[in-house]
Amino acid sequence: MQSKFFDKETHYHLGRADHAPSVASFLAENFDASKTCLEIGAGNGRGTKFLAAHFNKVIAIEPVADLSATDIDVFNAKNVELHSVPIQEIDGLNLNFDYLICFQATHWIYDSDQYQKFYTRAKKPVLDISTQVKILNQPEFFRELVDRHKIEDSYRGFDYPREDIFEDSYEIRYPAEKVAHGICSTSWIDHRAFAEILQTIEQRFGEQDIEVRVTTQAKKVGPPKEGIS
Repeated sequence: MQSKFFDKETHYHLGRADHAPSVASFLAENFDASKTCLEIGAGNGRGTKFLAAHFNKVIAIEPVADLSATDIDVFNAKNVELHSVPIQEIDGLNLNFDYLICFQATHWIYDSDQYQKFYTRAKKPVLDISTQVKILNQPEFFRELVDRHKIEDSYRGFDYPREDIFEDSYEIRYPAEKVAHGICSTSWIDHRAFAEILQTIEQRFGEQDIEVRVTTQAKKVGPPKEGIS
């Protein structure tokens, strides 16, 4: 996981969209607030803030220390315990938790034996909550832009079995810079092309903001398929 996001933390912090606010209601309706939640792949804390607002305690794991900057408010909350360790070393922390909820991160858990341990220990359901951004202005232009800067044979993670149980979306307008950061925050885009990507977008749209639809989905994640790693 670390090798895929190393040196991308600026793009990650500035380009990632916020989850739909209704995630808070979803958690309140389906999970016991008095329990402890383990979050693997906390990233920049976008999802952690929902967990911290709901659960009595959140144990947040983020292998790439620069993604979960300690100056971000949620990681300083009294009920959040942050660890920046590789997933292979989580066992050494002797963690006690009830639920396992990740935010667009289970596909990065490439050690299926390790995932199986935590899946078995967690109360069900185990969740992966993801947010996708669909650009509404000239989507064909952005498809071509992304294709132009894809990394050959880029790693996209494992496909653990999952079932959709929640979805919500909202529309918003983003400046060109945020869209460019968002593109460069992904694992399959060469983030060193940021200046070129931003310039290409600005040449097409000028100072006009870009309309996007942000969709948040919660998926119930199952145990690893045989032979996944």
